[in-house]
Amino acid sequence: GQNSRQGEEDDSGPDSNQLEQGSPLQEFLVAYMYLYPSQRSATACHHTQKVKMG
Repeated sequence: GQNSRQGEEDDSGPDSNQLEQGSPLQEFLVAYMYLYPSQRSATACHHTQKVKMG
């Protein structure tokens, strides 16, 4: 959760850990959400699921 332990509570942490981790995929998703407005929320959500499926 809120501990500064990187990689240990990776699954537990909701958002704060994602920013701390700074994974390429997470950074891409964050940038994607920031770049595109809420209008494309559907596209962003679908794209996110697609990427997670890998």
